[in-house]
This record gives sequence, structure tokens and C-alpha cells, in this order.
Amino acid sequence: MRDLARIFELLCEFDLCSNQTEFSRDWLGRSKGYYAYLRCTGAEPNPASLGMLSARILNVSMRVAGKMSQADRKRLLKAAVTAALMMLPERPEDSGQKHLHRD
Repeated sequence: MRDLARIFELLCEFDLCSNQTEFSRDWLGRSKGYYAYLRCTGAEPNPASLGMLSARILNVSMRVAGKMSQADRKRLLKAAVTAALMMLPERPEDSGQKHLHRD
């Protein structure tokens, strides 16, 4: 949840998002109270929402490439990667995958 909060703050910092309602609807593709619900309950975001968030950040970073510094664009791209990585289960057992062992 911390990573999602950082992404929200970054989007607000770059004036790409102005409030939690907009973040819920436009960036996560959910109802206006979705982000507040996640914060309140500590629930994990829906993987589809994280995928949408990652794709939207990538899209925006391409459109504003010439309008922001390379360092700021890197921060946006890192946020997109972070959102994508959040879709992965924390442990392989969570997804039914087994550990791969080298012999």
C-alpha cells in the first residue's frame, strides 16, 4: 500500500492528478472511493487496476517526454514499473507456482 501512496503523491506532485477521487476513477479505473477504501482497510489493489495504472503512467510519460526533465521522467517510469511489479504475488505459493531449483 505504501508504494501505491507514493505513486499517488508523485502524480499529484507532477499535477497529473489532483485528488483521491480522480486517482481512483482515472488512474485505477475504479469507483470514486476506491483509493480511500484501500487506505482505510489496508486491502491490496486489484491487479487489473494496477495494470491500468502502470499503462496509464507509461502513456503519460511518453506524451510529456519533452516537457519534463529526464530525472522527472525517470521517476514516472519507475512508478509505472512499481505498479506493474505490485501485480505479482509476494510469494510463489500465492500464485500456485513452484520454486525453481537448480541442481
